[in-house]
Amino acid sequence: MTTLCLHLLVGALLVPGAPASQAAATQPSGPAIEGMVVNSLGAGVKGARVTLHPSDRPDAQPLCMSTTNATGDFVLRLPRPLSEITSFHVRVSAVGYTEFRDEVEVDPEDPPFIDVQLAGAARIVGQVRTFDTNEPVAGVRILCANLGRELETTTDARGRYVLNEIPKGSAVLTLNSEGWGIQRRALDVTEDETQVIFEVRPERRVELTIVTDADEPAPNVQVDAITKPESIDFTAVSDDDGRAMLRGLSSDVETVRVRLNGPGYVQMPEFEHSFRLPPVPPATREQEKARSPVKHRLVVERAAAIRGRVVSADGEKPIVGVRVVSGQELHGQMPMIWTSLDGTYELDGLQPGENQISFQHPDFAVDIRKVALKVGEKREINVRLETGRPISGKVVFDGKPVEDVWVTAEMWKGYRTLGMRTITDENGRFEFSRCPEGEIEVSFHRAGFLPLNMTFKAGQTDQQVALERMFEAKEIAPGDNKPKADR
Repeated sequence: MTTLCLHLLVGALLVPGAPASQAAATQPSGPAIEGMVVNSLGAGVKGARVTLHPSDRPDAQPLCMSTTNATGDFVLRLPRPLSEITSFHVRVSAVGYTEFRDEVEVDPEDPPFIDVQLAGAARIVGQVRTFDTNEPVAGVRILCANLGRELETTTDARGRYVLNEIPKGSAVLTLNSEGWGIQRRALDVTEDETQVIFEVRPERRVELTIVTDADEPAPNVQVDAITKPESIDFTAVSDDDGRAMLRGLSSDVETVRVRLNGPGYVQMPEFEHSFRLPPVPPATREQEKARSPVKHRLVVERAAAIRGRVVSADGEKPIVGVRVVSGQELHGQMPMIWTSLDGTYELDGLQPGENQISFQHPDFAVDIRKVALKVGEKREINVRLETGRPISGKVVFDGKPVEDVWVTAEMWKGYRTLGMRTITDENGRFEFSRCPEGEIEVSFHRAGFLPLNMTFKAGQTDQQVALERMFEAKEIAPGDNKPKADR
């Protein structure tokens, strides 16, 4: 694909990455056109050969040529004015890639920028056949993840498949087809053609029965599973009877780790459940197909919830975009939600018992509440956020400002979920503009300096913070190679 946009170069330009003598020998002296050659990841391709040819004779001698530099950029100089050229044929070739060809229209008032994405020249071929009789299996899906691209193909009547335009490098093939166990194969594509044979076995099924902590069926539970030794993901949703079927497991799966989530249940960010599967005894294909599913029972905990509205301190203005989070330590997996346009929110999946709820917004002081919740309870918590007061200062070492110091509000009234962090500028300055009333413990961290914790009150500004070096130079006595402090 060729992208055209306005770009005209004036003055004497050289071929990127080439010496002046080489550029003069290969480039005409007319108007210049530039462009870029990238791979499927968008990274520049170094050393690609770019040539322009007459449109009516694309295989004739090139009008001009160039070679891309380390970032994939190139410059071409045409042999005559743009007004005399209505179109030209561009060809781009590079080792390991399929040659690119395209026609480019020329507008003298809007010169083209030639943007080329190269496809790989390698290919992966193979066959899918049964494990016992080597019969070919048709209609099997083969997925290929290769340098940021997802390719897919299907086996033909003879069980064969071909994946073309593969850039050389790492690739992962996944065999995923109904009725057969999923297989995954990682490989390094180094040759022009790589062959991969799959021997398939019937899928292994796992039937889960999911119940609540009250021993009742748990419907609408999202089941996320990861198998070992191969880390392959599976998903399912429980029905009204709490049953969910995992399909496509291969016969060599030893362990299944499971995460359960859904409305009305305590959020499970990690794969907390784990169970082993019994070994598969030798059997024919028909016997494996007829084998009953492996059954396992799991328990999901019923949750509580909170809902409410967040407004300004005067109660007049709803605040949109307030982050409402539950937990005593900030991390990406904690239950969270954001308030909507009318300031309302509803946070589900909370653990029954005492919950710490934080309301955070960059234009207001954080508010933190402790709430005791019962199983199945949906408590209403309405909040008014104050504008807060600033804490600011300057970080120095030996009287000189220190930039790039991480400054974090660690604790307020025993709470550690303030969500306030900044970094010092080139003058060593930092500021938290919206702090809640009271004392806040603030930490300062930068490589090469001792970590420092200080306590400030909301409203304190222009505070000076002095850091100490982690390793101080020690005085060496004349004629002695050992520091005095170490004697």
